[in-house]
Amino acid sequence: MAWERFGYICRKVSSTLQEGETVSECITRVEKEPGCNLYGDAIRAGSLPRKILNDIGHLYSNDEAKDVIKIYSELDLSERLEEPMQFKRVTVYLALVVVVFFFVSEIYQLKVAPTFLETFETFDVSIPHHLMFFRDYWNFFMVSVFSMLGLALCVGYILRGLFQFKRGCEKGFVYRYLTFKGIRYAYENIIHTLTFPISNKSSEKGGSTSAINEHLLSIKCSGMNVGTEMKEIIRTDMNTLVDLCEKQMRYISVLIAVVVVAVIFFFLFSAYSPLFMLGETI
Repeated sequence: MAWERFGYICRKVSSTLQEGETVSECITRVEKEPGCNLYGDAIRAGSLPRKILNDIGHLYSNDEAKDVIKIYSELDLSERLEEPMQFKRVTVYLALVVVVFFFVSEIYQLKVAPTFLETFETFDVSIPHHLMFFRDYWNFFMVSVFSMLGLALCVGYILRGLFQFKRGCEKGFVYRYLTFKGIRYAYENIIHTLTFPISNKSSEKGGSTSAINEHLLSIKCSGMNVGTEMKEIIRTDMNTLVDLCEKQMRYISVLIAVVVVAVIFFFLFSAYSPLFMLGETI
């Protein structure tokens, strides 16, 4: 929803900028208008849309700010930058797996296993090796499984954060070392494209440049429409980002499914084999 509100603010500022009013003042005025709330909640501090609006307001020249706000007003980012529904479902699935695994394992450890152990001791029957193994190494087993599930959720959380364009998420350990290289490449291309109108002005004052910035700068110098090329680059890289994020989450889901099946098999084997042994004993 942030990009819908961002787009409206840029369009309204570009159309209603008054004589003698700075772009920064116009942005503030538009955001305070009741009609702005029709385009979603207020843009969060620390998000990329907020950073872009702040940077536009801080441009030294009002003419430069007008040019930049005009470019953003012509971009339709709301549909291109939304988080895909399938990706949300995978993340929710992983969260449910963690919750279900926790409750099932706790019930088995606190209720089922102690009952079997007590029954074996009552009938003076040797306790099965796998049941003893389960009891002795329970803590290590649980820590290992929960660590893997927690790491999977952490990766999912970071990938979801990419679609929310949270500033700083690209500096974290998970993003840098546990995500596909193509994900990082596509995301950074999108960021450089979105911030080109701002970074272009900054680079003229000694700021850093990137391959995307240089390409769009050449487009601008050639007389082509920069906004059109920005939309095409964003569309291409966003499709790549969505595909690769979904692929990585599918791999994680398959891994988690294998773990869950193995755990369920172990639970069933530990629960039913003592029953058969007790039946033969009695």
